[in-house]
Amino acid sequence: MDSSEKDPLLEPRTPRFTPRNQEPRRRWIVTVALIVAVVAAGAFAVRSLTAPPQAQVIPTPNIPLTATPKPTQPTLPKLDVGPWRALPDDARLGGTRAGFTRAFGPQADPDHASWTIDVNGASINIGGYIPFSLSYISDGKEHFSNLDVSFGAHGTVSSQTREAVILSFLPKDAVYVGESRGSNALMGTLPDSRGFTYTSASLAAIYAPHPDRVFTNGQNQGVAAGTFTWVCSDGGPLSQQDECIVATGTLS
Repeated sequence: MDSSEKDPLLEPRTPRFTPRNQEPRRRWIVTVALIVAVVAAGAFAVRSLTAPPQAQVIPTPNIPLTATPKPTQPTLPKLDVGPWRALPDDARLGGTRAGFTRAFGPQADPDHASWTIDVNGASINIGGYIPFSLSYISDGKEHFSNLDVSFGAHGTVSSQTREAVILSFLPKDAVYVGESRGSNALMGTLPDSRGFTYTSASLAAIYAPHPDRVFTNGQNQGVAAGTFTWVCSDGGPLSQQDECIVATGTLS
């Protein structure tokens, strides 16, 4: 074969297929990617708008527990039964409602002259009485001629304490005369009671207008002006209460 002749098998072949233009394909891929991104973003936004809000957790404060305070009980005024002359004159036999109120506070019963006080932890009641006209009194004012001291159930207060309490209410110038026995309607005492009798010049002065009406014995007869007696009952079959009375006059 002549070297100038070319072998058709050795000749470079013209490509049977012409390469496609890749630019439209790339544009299509980019467009699809953008659509997918937009759809994904929309779905996320929808979920964000429709999802229920998350509950906010608020930490519980650490508050220390404290005990509920108990209501305070009223405190009764205390009677010092030490020196029996400690009380003022107007908070004794012959004293006034105002004097007892200053010494022991408000009345236990607004309608009656009575006061509740504390004696060595025991609650006792003091009542003041005037069983006659105010015209029998020098200044025309209330001056108690009768004090009723109740110590509650029998045995609550010892006889020694009862005596100390009663002595606290005697006039400061009291002078002991002796014992008297019997009863006295003004005192409300039982028959055959045992009393301790005194005299007091200051008490006589309070009831100077009609001493014969104020200072009497069990037969309602006049006795010396300024005479008074105290007597105590120790419970018993007729009374389960321990009670003492200090009053003008005598038992017999």
